[in-house]
Amino acid sequence: MRIIPAIETVYAGRKFRSRLEARWAVFMDTLGLEWLYEHEGYKTKAGLYLPDFYLPSMRLHLEVKPTKEAARDSGKRISAFRDEVGAILVVIGPPKIIGAGKTGNGHPTWEGEGYDLLCWDVNDSSGGSGDFTAFLGADRHGDPVLAIADGRDRSYTTDPCMTEDILHTMPISPHKAPPYAAMGEAFYRAVEAANFARFEHGEHGR
Repeated sequence: MRIIPAIETVYAGRKFRSRLEARWAVFMDTLGLEWLYEHEGYKTKAGLYLPDFYLPSMRLHLEVKPTKEAARDSGKRISAFRDEVGAILVVIGPPKIIGAGKTGNGHPTWEGEGYDLLCWDVNDSSGGSGDFTAFLGADRHGDPVLAIADGRDRSYTTDPCMTEDILHTMPISPHKAPPYAAMGEAFYRAVEAANFARFEHGEHGR
């Protein structure tokens, strides 16, 4: 498979290593969610690691990858960061509307197509680390939220991380309450703004 090189992109006065990262910045700006780009690097047992974004209001790091393969290539460093520093959300590709399955009666269902939230699993009595399915968006009031479901369909919690609290959290069921059903117009506007941004027409993506 031919690898397409990333295109450095200027947006909001910052130079991003890729256009994909800039689209996520547009998405978060449209939601009114503060972000810091490549804010701080960390020394982990797997080597040096510099997360793409830090979201202060959620106390959450965000890593952007173009493909699942790219995420797997960085898996050891991401996992080490999770174990040693705190929660990190790994997103694949541009912001998008996910989960579109239908039950027999026509109701939408959660298909587990969200992003990976790596954190410490407080539901696991063995004290092991766990991976959750997560979804970054905005609720019906336009406030940024992080929807979280334990993919094993066990109990849910609004504070799934021991190592770092995540604020504005909306727990979801992977079978009965798809996150997109709770998303408001602000979320759809943010997805549209991110995907239709034209950076060659100026740093504001318009």
